[in-house]
Amino acid sequence: MSISMYSASVPVFVRNLNNLLDWLDKAQAHAEAKKFDAAVYLGLRLAPDMLPFSKQIQIASDAAKGCVARLAGVEIPKWDDTEVSLDDLRARIRKTLDYVQSLPASQFEGSEAREIVLPMRSGDVLKFSGQHFLEHWALPNFYFHVMTTYALLRNGAATAVTAAAYVPGQAIEFDGMSLTVTGTPASGDRFDATPSARDLSLFDTLDQVADELAVSGRSAAQVTQTVQRALRDVDTTLGTLISVRSQLGEVLGRTDAVEERLAESKLAAQTERSAAEDLDMISAVSDFQNRQTSYDAALKAYSMVQRLSLFQYIS
Repeated sequence: MSISMYSASVPVFVRNLNNLLDWLDKAQAHAEAKKFDAAVYLGLRLAPDMLPFSKQIQIASDAAKGCVARLAGVEIPKWDDTEVSLDDLRARIRKTLDYVQSLPASQFEGSEAREIVLPMRSGDVLKFSGQHFLEHWALPNFYFHVMTTYALLRNGAATAVTAAAYVPGQAIEFDGMSLTVTGTPASGDRFDATPSARDLSLFDTLDQVADELAVSGRSAAQVTQTVQRALRDVDTTLGTLISVRSQLGEVLGRTDAVEERLAESKLAAQTERSAAEDLDMISAVSDFQNRQTSYDAALKAYSMVQRLSLFQYIS
C-alpha cells in the first residue's frame, strides 16, 4: 500500500506544530512559577553564533507552509517575522496550522513527480522532484528547527533576579547559589555562569575549599555553595582518577597481549629453526621425490579419465 504525499507531509507538520504549542505553554508556566519575564526565552541560543529561539520557530513555520504550498502547486504565503513574545509565537504556530490544514488532499495528487524549484540566497537554483524535496529537504529542515527549539527549552532559560537592585561587589543569591560581580555593567552587558569544566586537582580543590571556608563574614548560601562545589569537584576528580586507572589497565592488558604474541612468535621461529637444523637431507630429498612421483601419477590418471567418453568409461 503506497503512502500519499498528503499523508506523508500534512499530518507530520500538524503533529509537530501542536508539540511546539505544548512546549511554549510549559515554558510560560515555568516562567510564571520562577517569576521571570517569559520574553527571556526569545533570545535563547545554544551557541553565540546561532539563530535565537524565536527565529527557530519562525523558520519551522516557514518550512511547513512552504513545503505544503509547493507540493500543492499554490503560491507560498508571505508572513513577516514580527513576533516578540510567546503569545506572538503561539499565534504564528496556530496560523501555520490553519494554513497547512486548509489545503485539500486532492491538490497533492501527483506531486511526487512535480518539479520543485527552490531559489537560494546565493543565487543558485535547486531543482527536485516533489518526493525528493519532501523526504530530503523539507522534512529534515523542519525537524532540525523543531528539535533545536526543544533543545533550547530543555537547556533552560536563565533565572531572572528582579526583586533586588544591583550593587557592585554585593553577592547575588538565587536558586541556592551565590556569585559576586564587580564593576558597573553598561546597558546590554551580560554574563553567563556555567558549570566548571576545568582540569581538577584533588589537592588544589581541598586547598581552595579550606581557604574559602576560612574567610569570615560569608553568608549561609555562600558556605553551602562552597561545600557543594567542593563535593562536586572531589567527585569529578575521583571520577577522573578511576577513568585514568581504567585506561592504564586497558593499556597494560594490550601490552600483555602483545608480549604473549611475541613469545608465541619466538617459540614458533625457534621450532622452525630447530626443524631446519635437524633435517636429514637424504631423507628429505627421498621424501620430496616420492611426493613428486605421486603427483605426476595423479595428473596422468586425471588426464586419461578426462579424455574418456561416457561409453568408454562404462565399458
